[in-house]
Amino acid sequence: MLTYEVYQLKVQQFGFINYIYLIIDKYTKKTAIVDPSWNTVTVFNLLDKLKVEVDAILLTHSHIDHVYMTDALLQRYQNAKVYMSDVECSYYNFFSRNLIRLHDMNMIRIGETNVTCILTPGHTKGSMCYLLEESLFTGDTSFFRRVWDVQGTRCKCL
Repeated sequence: MLTYEVYQLKVQQFGFINYIYLIIDKYTKKTAIVDPSWNTVTVFNLLDKLKVEVDAILLTHSHIDHVYMTDALLQRYQNAKVYMSDVECSYYNFFSRNLIRLHDMNMIRIGETNVTCILTPGHTKGSMCYLLEESLFTGDTSFFRRVWDVQGTRCKCL
């Protein structure tokens, strides 16, 4: 039996469509949010409706469309931990309050739910995926019909 539930939010800003994921531990209600991009009101309304608080922010990489809401979340959930790969933080000079730098195959817990952190360079130098029992959160590890160079500066069509 799974120890967690996943909620997907499709959000849009500046013509970009992104997906934000909530991972809620069924036993403790501890919650992680993956790649909080935008639409703060929509996200906060869902968190309120579910009666959960964010304990962890899992960032797959440092592009603005994956980290934009991090500060707003930390204003509301001051003790939430922010997770990103050490490679990503170092290479792109990323910093956030409550930042925990991860390495390949580190394990973290959201309540009773185990998360394996997998370094997956490609989209950016320090991209990271998060593996749960039956879920894999990949960020922009793969695009349909487009890829980014390792520096994350140019889009090339395949």
